[in-house]
Amino acid sequence: MVNPLNFWKGLLPLLIYTVALFFGCAEKDVERHVFSLDNLPAPSKLIGTKHLYDELLIPYKIHFTGNYLIVAESKTVQNDKIHILEPLNRKYVSSKGIDGLGPGEITQVQQIEHISENDEFWIYDFERILFSKFDISDSSKLASEQVSPKRSTVFMTDATLASTNSIFGNGVDGWTKYIEMSFSGDTLAFFGNWKDILIGRQLPNGHKVENLDANLVSNIHQGVLKGNLQKRMFVKAGIIVDYFEIIDLDKQTTRTFFGPIDQIPEFTIAYSMGYQMPDYNLDNLKDQYLDSYVGKDSFFLLYSNKNFRNLTDSSEPDRIFEFNFEGKPINHFILSNFKLSSFTVDEVSRKIYGLSEDDNPNVVEFDY
Repeated sequence: MVNPLNFWKGLLPLLIYTVALFFGCAEKDVERHVFSLDNLPAPSKLIGTKHLYDELLIPYKIHFTGNYLIVAESKTVQNDKIHILEPLNRKYVSSKGIDGLGPGEITQVQQIEHISENDEFWIYDFERILFSKFDISDSSKLASEQVSPKRSTVFMTDATLASTNSIFGNGVDGWTKYIEMSFSGDTLAFFGNWKDILIGRQLPNGHKVENLDANLVSNIHQGVLKGNLQKRMFVKAGIIVDYFEIIDLDKQTTRTFFGPIDQIPEFTIAYSMGYQMPDYNLDNLKDQYLDSYVGKDSFFLLYSNKNFRNLTDSSEPDRIFEFNFEGKPINHFILSNFKLSSFTVDEVSRKIYGLSEDDNPNVVEFDY
């Protein structure tokens, strides 16, 4: 465990700056902090065990429902796009997911979620902007229910379920950062400002904040958005920039944490269909937070800091950080013998399950 005094002592200058932000040009609901690896607990090394399920071809996403592991395949896999596993006895249960555009069919899985204690889970198909529900106890491979939010004038990305009848995500065609919208198209929450995430930050290549459009800022800060639907607490973790935000959806507040490097990668400004887009030197671009898991009272982040073309680079191990919803660090794990592309957590059995990033990707299990 980290010494809380040392952690908050390290953040004191940022806390003072945060107070200044509250009475300056930033919104009153913005809190900003910076941390480094030195602010985290002493790392614990975890040794993983790989379990081979022959049915898995190109596993892409993994999620724990409380009883089952749900593993989604890459978009290129035609059928049997979703696998259901019983992790405790290492049993392959069944597969679901028919590729296509017809009723009950899906094309890809960007997110896996479960809302209730029932043997049901939802997947989000970004291409079709479609949420599909599957029932584990049902023998059908098709979705039992599909919901597509009504088209709106507001464009949203990084979407996730916010409740049984609403979705939550990032706004990208304006300065508003977060939007909750009902499936019928009604706006339920509309808060945050993309400009706030740049206040006091050093931009690369001599860029000036006033010259950047909202589309470019949101693109640079794209990432994984997941939540605890019961507590209405969400976490957004950056893929390109090493930052995360803790979002209280009911209070419509955010706390922003930059680290452990706190750096925006170099980019030039390009244009696509009239919109600003960041153009990176891909040889130097590193992935930051690859995935997250939001639990009962805390959340976990998978930190990579490796070039996306060489995620299997063994010179720098993957790390998993655990924070509570106040932003206090709880655990710091080093994954000693496997790189992961996606992960999930069984908080009761204290196990981390991931998908290995190697020549034969499959399920890896860690005890923590």
